[in-house]
Amino acid sequence: MFVVHTEITNLKARVEELTKSEADFKERYEKAKSHREHVEILHDNYAEVQATIEPLINNLDWLQNYGIAHIANSILNSIELNRAVAALTVASRAAEEGLRKAEENYDNLSLFVMDQVSEALKHDVYVARLKAIFELPETVE
Repeated sequence: MFVVHTEITNLKARVEELTKSEADFKERYEKAKSHREHVEILHDNYAEVQATIEPLINNLDWLQNYGIAHIANSILNSIELNRAVAALTVASRAAEEGLRKAEENYDNLSLFVMDQVSEALKHDVYVARLKAIFELPETVE
């Protein structure tokens, strides 16, 4: 009877151990189930982000490898720009000629008043001569 009692005690201990294991297993199962749900949500979010990013990556790739250079070349080679540059070149050449003539005229410019000032400065009484040139005539009222 002692053996039966020991065996029953051992069986009760084993039942308690299995009950604890079952509870631990259920807890781990619920955590795994929760993690799986999170993983599924993350997977869905990743797919959504990937669907959003993919066109952006394709657009960036196109711009880097083709678009920017093509757009810039199209602008630089446009007929309108070529016409505008040609018109500016012609105008610049005409302006250069006009500027050259203006500088030549300026370099050869002779002003009567400057001639008088230069002549006045050659004398010791230059102030009196300058006054004579620049003084306003007296007005009679």
